[in-house]
Amino acid sequence: RWGGGGGCEWVELATSGPAVKRAHHSGGVVSDATLLIFSGQDETLITRRTLSSLDLRTATWSSVPLPTDTPPHPSPRIDGAAAAVRGVGLVVFGGVGEDFGFV
Repeated sequence: RWGGGGGCEWVELATSGPAVKRAHHSGGVVSDATLLIFSGQDETLITRRTLSSLDLRTATWSSVPLPTDTPPHPSPRIDGAAAAVRGVGLVVFGGVGEDFGFV
């Protein structure tokens, strides 16, 4: 947490809702109070295609449905780069796919 007065501190945030455990994910803050987390590996090291949202005001996780039937849709990946772009949302680029090839 950035204190605004030139300092920062680490604070553990107690959350509720269906939080997912992820490693090698991508994410960004896309509004004043919404953190999005895309894809990554779960605790069994399987690369998952998921989108989770954390409401930073209420500290509540929720799952966000992703399109499945109409290409193009985002493929599951690890180690992609992400940026929050105003008016667009979360932009994810590159990474390593389920077959460990570059995407």
